[in-house]
Amino acid sequence: MRQLVDRVWSSRSLTTRYILLYGLGMLLIVFGIVLARLERTSSAVAYGIVVTAALYTARRLVMQSGMSRLMTITSPLLPDILERIRTETGKEALRAVEAAGETRWDTAELYLYRLEERTLRDLIEDIDPDAVIDVRPVYEMK
Repeated sequence: MRQLVDRVWSSRSLTTRYILLYGLGMLLIVFGIVLARLERTSSAVAYGIVVTAALYTARRLVMQSGMSRLMTITSPLLPDILERIRTETGKEALRAVEAAGETRWDTAELYLYRLEERTLRDLIEDIDPDAVIDVRPVYEMK
């Protein structure tokens, strides 16, 4: 269990960690309310079902959440875009591919949080309004 927590936790930004903790806290509150209602009306089997559902939901929230995104940027001005993103947000590209030929449309990928998407999109469009930006949840990539 400790290895799973370390792997998930180390790949998240501080904002993501706070939101995950908030989400898990809210999940525990909801399941606590459900358990309190079941206490009056149901048996141990119902408790088992609710606890299993809570654990499954918590795992799904942490491991397959749509909060984490992968942004693919394609632009001839990619070095300028990446430099501005680096200076303003501190984010580094996961991978950058330089295109060959006369018309250079370089491509880079950034791992980001869903709330950061609009900010980064605005930064990119300030530099290159014609840049191609594709954002997908990380769990779609698996």
